[in-house]
Amino acid sequence: MQSKFRDDPILGPAYDYWRSKCRNGALPRRRDIDPTEIPRLLPHLLISELVDGGTRLRYRLAGTAVVAAYGGELTGKHCDEVCLQERRASVVAQYRLICERKQPLLLRHRYLSSHQVPLICHRLVMPLSDDTQTVSQFVAALRFEYHGNVHEWAGRWAASAGDFTFEDGYSALVA
Repeated sequence: MQSKFRDDPILGPAYDYWRSKCRNGALPRRRDIDPTEIPRLLPHLLISELVDGGTRLRYRLAGTAVVAAYGGELTGKHCDEVCLQERRASVVAQYRLICERKQPLLLRHRYLSSHQVPLICHRLVMPLSDDTQTVSQFVAALRFEYHGNVHEWAGRWAASAGDFTFEDGYSALVA
């Protein structure tokens, strides 16, 4: 799964763009992300940050495809306001891992939107930094698969038949 994400029409170009903003091994800054350079990706982006001492995740900006998939606006909200309780700790832990390792994290999870629509989210969360070293924000590219009955999804990247829970989803750091 990890190597094939580069072929994904959303995640691949987002990763390439993020890498182009990494200068001399330093993390890109939020101000390095220029919307005019990636207009096709904007609907699929989610910018977030850890707040309250790293215990909460706040969504700073959600693209229109992200809002449509989840069935509601995320901008300005915290993860604990929109995520199920059993997912919150996992989500914050994933973002803390990105802070610690200073690497993007590739994820695939099954969700049920607020409109009860089953979907699978392919997400690449990439770190951003104010000082090029300490992770301060994240830019994520998300692609969604809608297949009515998620259990029928055969997957393009992994051998999974798609019959997995959030906890059994996929995650891997990306070099």
